[in-house]
Amino acid sequence: MSSKHEDAEPVVIAQPASEVEGAILRGALEAAGIPAWVVGGLTAGFRAEAPGRAKLLVRACDAERARRVLEHDVGGDEEHLDDED
Repeated sequence: MSSKHEDAEPVVIAQPASEVEGAILRGALEAAGIPAWVVGGLTAGFRAEAPGRAKLLVRACDAERARRVLEHDVGGDEEHLDDED
């Protein structure tokens, strides 16, 4: 059994190729009532001259539902979806 604190911990559920793609995915999750955040946008676009990818985060307690939304409602690309919490 997990604690309330653990349920609220952010987990990465996807690594979109860009900040824009992350914003689109975040919008789909928020439309489904799932709070989401995109981080790492500066390095995803190489604006900081460091390679990286954006990361889409949700609360751990929302991760399974968020993955379903991305897979079914958005047609998520499996390459960008993370399977583990």
